[in-house]
Amino acid sequence: MSMKREISAGGVVFKTVRSQGSGDSQVLLVSAGSLRDRSKLHWKFPKGHIEGEETSEQAALREVEEETGVKAKVTGKLAFSRYTYPFKGEKIFKIVAILLWNLSLVSQNLR
Repeated sequence: MSMKREISAGGVVFKTVRSQGSGDSQVLLVSAGSLRDRSKLHWKFPKGHIEGEETSEQAALREVEEETGVKAKVTGKLAFSRYTYPFKGEKIFKIVAILLWNLSLVSQNLR
């Protein structure tokens, strides 16, 4: 039996905050509902499906902006996450390209 495949991209968006001589990092998360029960919220990094001929970087940039209202600068690839999950009686094999982003306030309209 073949498994359906999904490919997504997203990012870990961070900002270094300088205070009293130290540099602490803040990370941007979004609230999302569970696929099984939309009333159960959890926190996640912004991500979504790659559309058409998009590269993982283009898709991640679009998803971060769509989900958060923030434009950030890519500093590199962080990791690939691979996992399976059940959805409507089918097993899905998911690959997520995770990019590292440095928050540059080109645009900030947090949602």
